[in-house]
Amino acid sequence: MSEEYLLGIDVGTLAVKGSLVNLDGDIISSDFIEHDILTPKPGWSEQDPERHWWHDTVKVIRNIVSSANVKVSCIKAIGVSGLFPDMCPLDEEGKPLRNAILYSDNRSLPETKYLNRIYNWDITTEEMISKVLWFMRNEPEKFRRTKMILNAPNYVVYKLTNVYSMDYLLASFFGGVYDDAKKEWREEILKELKIPLDILPPTYPSIEVIGTITDEASKATGLKEGTPVIVGTGDAFTTMLSSTIIDPGDTLIYYGTAGLCIILSRSLRDLFLGNYDNLRECLFQATYVLTTGEFLKWFISEFLRYESIFIEDHSLNIYEILDNKASNIPPGSNGLLIIPYLRGERTPKFNPDAKGVIFGLTIHHTLHHIYRAILESFGYMVRLGIEQARDKKIYPKRLIASGGGAKSALWRHIISDILNMPQEYVKNADASIGSAFLAGLGVKLLKDVRDVYRWAKHMDVTYPRPQIHEKYETLYQEFLKLHNLLFGH
Repeated sequence: MSEEYLLGIDVGTLAVKGSLVNLDGDIISSDFIEHDILTPKPGWSEQDPERHWWHDTVKVIRNIVSSANVKVSCIKAIGVSGLFPDMCPLDEEGKPLRNAILYSDNRSLPETKYLNRIYNWDITTEEMISKVLWFMRNEPEKFRRTKMILNAPNYVVYKLTNVYSMDYLLASFFGGVYDDAKKEWREEILKELKIPLDILPPTYPSIEVIGTITDEASKATGLKEGTPVIVGTGDAFTTMLSSTIIDPGDTLIYYGTAGLCIILSRSLRDLFLGNYDNLRECLFQATYVLTTGEFLKWFISEFLRYESIFIEDHSLNIYEILDNKASNIPPGSNGLLIIPYLRGERTPKFNPDAKGVIFGLTIHHTLHHIYRAILESFGYMVRLGIEQARDKKIYPKRLIASGGGAKSALWRHIISDILNMPQEYVKNADASIGSAFLAGLGVKLLKDVRDVYRWAKHMDVTYPRPQIHEKYETLYQEFLKLHNLLFGH
């Protein structure tokens, strides 16, 4: 067995996960700690950087180190990925000045409209720049004390290394104030907005070693002082990597807290190295549903709270039980249609005021009908996004399912039946595995992104079923009619 290991950490929206792997991609140890989203007001989404991001990361690392039965000196590199974009302002001591404002937060709509009007942009409330402007306008005293602004993975890397950094990819998602070609912040625009240049971090390739584990971080985590840490990147990109989405035409269908369909137009290697002049030309975000896995979690929390506690106490899985029940319900959930906009709409059109819809509900429907309809709603949204991509001459060649929800064979079958396309599924793929692989590239223990195929040891393929697709063809048209009636697309 190799005596060299890589540690990957993913700071997700609803959990922190860590994976310790060897150079063949075998998982030696992993850990997972769930956390929540804070919603102090409707439309607001926040997390406490210390409690949700750092403390949970520390617990995960400590659990992995204690259970792995390997010497920490054999951990040769660490990679971190995480949710993005999210605004985490720090004071001069590197301490958070407030809760981080997450990607799903819609409070900065006035600032977003202002920026789009002034600069002819088409950003949404997702991008960091509108959140920074909101922060400056609404909490000016805290803004004056701000010395640095980071995303979740950047914050954890800072806590590990005491170095401020951001990779090119996450800087590109800042929104209008980063020059992809020059790989630098647009100083002139920042001056016009009265945002100091020095509160934004220097940017680097995702795989660059940015620092090493400090003495303080070593004492907190149990890792060896001096262990290399790479810059890291967003969780979507490390998920793509671990799922073998690396070539143009490869397409991620992400069954996560948010649901995504992202089509690559350039090699993933080029994205990690920054070999592009315009990130928007390198990938196409066909579908973006803010509440996919979160919708299911809300559904269970609100309608099956006590049942789920009982089920967990008996070491059962609530999702597997619901899948089993929903598999006996016919396609279309007996006339039930759901539009999953519980936190507003991101695609096909930005509309933060959009609301979720459960349409066609009768006394004959059960909770299991609603559950299946939630699963189907994501499939309809993915199909809508892929159709719009094809209208732009962007074609998905290979679909790969990933994210926690992709463990559900039922859900993958529903999506493939709606799309009439097969989906590959790498069972051991997740963002923490991708982060570990990225760290291996950074310290040159791994040579090329294509080595990730060696790590994808367990791959399934879900094929569409023609007879069921035929039924979904009619149901999708009904979904489109409802969606167009309510939201005008």
